[in-house]
Amino acid sequence: MIFRYLFKEIMSRFIVTLSSLFMVLLVSQIFRISSLISAFGFSILNILEPLFYVSITYLDTLIPIAFFLSSLTTVLKLSETEELIALLSSGKSLKQLSQPFVFSAFLLIILSLFSANVLESWGKKKLFTFIETRTLGKIRSTLQQKMQEDVFIEIFNDYYLYAEKVSESKSEYHQVVLAPKNNREGSNSFFISAERGESTGVKEKETLLLKFYNGTLYQLSSKKPEASLAMKFDQFEVDFFTGIRSQLDLTTNTQDTSKSKSSYEIYKELKSGKKIPPLEEKKMSYLLYSRNFSPLLVLAFAFWGLLLGIYSVRQEKKLIFLAFFLVFFASTALSSFLQWFCERGYGDPMWVVPLSYITFVIFSFYALCKKDNQALWERLRLF
Repeated sequence: MIFRYLFKEIMSRFIVTLSSLFMVLLVSQIFRISSLISAFGFSILNILEPLFYVSITYLDTLIPIAFFLSSLTTVLKLSETEELIALLSSGKSLKQLSQPFVFSAFLLIILSLFSANVLESWGKKKLFTFIETRTLGKIRSTLQQKMQEDVFIEIFNDYYLYAEKVSESKSEYHQVVLAPKNNREGSNSFFISAERGESTGVKEKETLLLKFYNGTLYQLSSKKPEASLAMKFDQFEVDFFTGIRSQLDLTTNTQDTSKSKSSYEIYKELKSGKKIPPLEEKKMSYLLYSRNFSPLLVLAFAFWGLLLGIYSVRQEKKLIFLAFFLVFFASTALSSFLQWFCERGYGDPMWVVPLSYITFVIFSFYALCKKDNQALWERLRLF
């Protein structure tokens, strides 16, 4: 009965806390997708879909935080209602009381593993697909509906396209110009003038190519008002889709990083024998092991939530939440240090990452056992 009662309390508070944290995250991510909204237009789908894909990648981070808070508040409630004193007085040890916390932690570790190894890469890939589909659709629509002879049309956000002659299919142009909309301070852009150009209107290796023939490319710099001749060419291809992606801040780490790959894909790449730069190999190796061992923080936080939540009514709660932030800061500092330590080649992630997280769990359990061995009145003290 006690097990089921505590398990229900923990999980109900966890669901409420996780939902609250997720809503806060959604609101904060609106600023990140503002570039998408301005680029693709304001609509419910253009807001909610990328917002969901961006936010789902943070689920493995939110789970330990939400469980830490739910464990802590559960024990605080038991302390305030003096149910905890009754349980301890009846002969229950802290290790016995920790069983529903540990059981809940193992369930959430499974969820956290799934989120870290599958959902993170899935969210990034789906976000990239969303951007890719919307971008190509917008460009095709712009070319088909707005491309006219002797008229400058805006292609996405930063460039204008002009042609003296336009084919009926709107895919071939004569005496064509590609010009930047504006030359921002500190940026470099280019200006193209060519006899002929064409747009295939299809993806090739996740990009959209605009081809120009027999023309001149000018390099433009905000520091030099005059345009300087860069080169003449017979054929020149503009990787336009990649350029558009770089304009959208949240896509910089969406596709071309190891974080967009699942753990299985990273594992296969590391074991394939393919030559990988040492620094990139270290980053991939660290990411693989941290995804699989960082969920152990959920178990460590179960012990710390139980440990910090035990207090006497004469103590101030401010000390408890201060201790909560200290423990959370220590775990965050540990994760950051491990990433820095491994990615610079100072240690092998295969050993450093698992040992560090396992040690943190053992230390947390040891602290709970020390508390359990104290007299009843000593257990009710925070320090």
